[in-house]
Amino acid sequence: MPLLAHGGRDHSRASSAKGRERALLVVLGFACLPCLPRSLLHFRIKWALQLGESVIHDLRATLFRHWLRLDMGYFNSHAVGRLIGRLTGDAETSAWACRTFSLSVSSRRDKC
Repeated sequence: MPLLAHGGRDHSRASSAKGRERALLVVLGFACLPCLPRSLLHFRIKWALQLGESVIHDLRATLFRHWLRLDMGYFNSHAVGRLIGRLTGDAETSAWACRTFSLSVSSRRDKC
């Protein structure tokens, strides 16, 4: 009589199979969790590099616009090689600082 009450199906078998599938998915999910930060490292590095390059671009563009507004006497009194060296050195240092900071912040967030 219980089979007729359930519409001719045995729900206990279906629910136990569903429970096993769900438990298997949970176990697989927990097994994949340690791999997640390693796979996201690629995107964190890419973001940090893009941030550093955008800092270099903005800094160089700002300095170039500023240099265009200066009169020629400034360039006669300052060596052009020193100005260019200063531009490239400061821009690379700023970009390195941005990259390092963004990577350290993103890696600290993973440990929390």
